Amino acid sequence: MSHSYEFESAVDIPTTLDEASIEHLGVDSQRTVVIYQRAIFIIATIQGELTATEAVEIELWEPPADNSTHEPAALINTLVHELMTVTDVSRRR
Repeated sequence: MSHSYEFESAVDIPTTLDEASIEHLGVDSQRTVVIYQRAIFIIATIQGELTATEAVEIELWEPPADNSTHEPAALINTLVHELMTVTDVSRRR
């Protein structure tokens, strides 16, 4: 499952993840693997690079192994909410 998100202004995804103390591993300039709440996600830019993007697609690769009751959409939304809290950037509606 994946969701696309657009932001009001450019977001530096790696810096935002660092500031939120969220583990991540860069794959290339447009993708990073994220471990959040024991789940594994991939964040990929829709345009631009991870260091300055206004649009991303977030995919849940693996849900937490110890808790199968989490809905994929809820896990993705929780991650996005955490990122938006750190950046003070709003999502486009």
